Amino acid sequence: MAHPPPLPTGQTFLEDALSAIEAWAAEIPAQRLARAIEDLNRRYRETGPAEAPYRHRVEPLPYLVARWPATHAACRAALAELARLRPDLTPKRLLDLGAGTGAASWASFEVFPTLDDGHLVDRDADSVALGRRLAELGPAALRRADWRSGSLETAALPDADLVVVAYVLNELAETEARSLVARAWQAAGRALVLVEPGSRRGFDRIRAARDVLIDAGAVLAAPCPHALACPMIGGDWCHFRVRLDRGAARRRAGAALPFDDEKYSYIAAVRSVAGNTMMNRVVKAPMRRSGHVLLELCTTDGRLDRTTVTKRAGPAYRAARKAEWGHPWPPSDTVTSS
Repeated sequence: MAHPPPLPTGQTFLEDALSAIEAWAAEIPAQRLARAIEDLNRRYRETGPAEAPYRHRVEPLPYLVARWPATHAACRAALAELARLRPDLTPKRLLDLGAGTGAASWASFEVFPTLDDGHLVDRDADSVALGRRLAELGPAALRRADWRSGSLETAALPDADLVVVAYVLNELAETEARSLVARAWQAAGRALVLVEPGSRRGFDRIRAARDVLIDAGAVLAAPCPHALACPMIGGDWCHFRVRLDRGAARRRAGAALPFDDEKYSYIAAVRSVAGNTMMNRVVKAPMRRSGHVLLELCTTDGRLDRTTVTKRAGPAYRAARKAEWGHPWPPSDTVTSS
């Protein structure tokens, strides 16, 4: 890539970033890009022991094209839920561990406009270099952020109000992942957000991280409605979904659908309690039937429960018809179900 990023076009910062990624993708032959996408997707689906870091087995540019938009969308969804539940959070400094090409940082600066300082760390120098170039199209705080390449296991972590670790724990051995979570929580002055692929292995990493955070005295803000034993056992796992448009590069690489459904698992932890954020959570896609809606819930008393909301419930039924996978339930104290 000999050319610099295109200059901003008057679109939003995110639109400029996606436009730049599409322009860079034109340099990658379609077959090569398709192979990179399939390799990455296959590794996200794997459920065996974690391998050596797979993200860096492909060149940063194919990874950027294949994964940046989906990673950004998942991180933005998780961060937005934290911001919705805790409007009192006004972080000033961000620490992004395993930042790669910066998707989680982009999402963080979008969701929390109070951020004015950022520190991004990744072990791959080429990813850092490419992320810096893309950041030239971002908001001023992201453009002036400090990017470093180095080992996550040994790097000194500066304190930050908000710490984000996205799509990293799945790449580490279990003991290394737990250690990184503990260190990330120590660095987090106000909040820590962890995001992983919505696979069984990705959730296993999130569930283990949840235990570390509870033991450390963290307050779970989302998505967990309790700090009891996780009820997701056996062949089930807690994950959510965000839909995003596929760009021209993905279609050129053979994508059959015009959209991606990125499945992700996450947890957000905070230092202090503020208000009542503990609400039942919809953990599967609602089943809308004639005259009733079936909601699968993780409840505040630590159970998985199926609730049927009928037309007789009036406002609750109308709310249930609008409920989505991942939403808290009920939307107000007046909701009743039957």
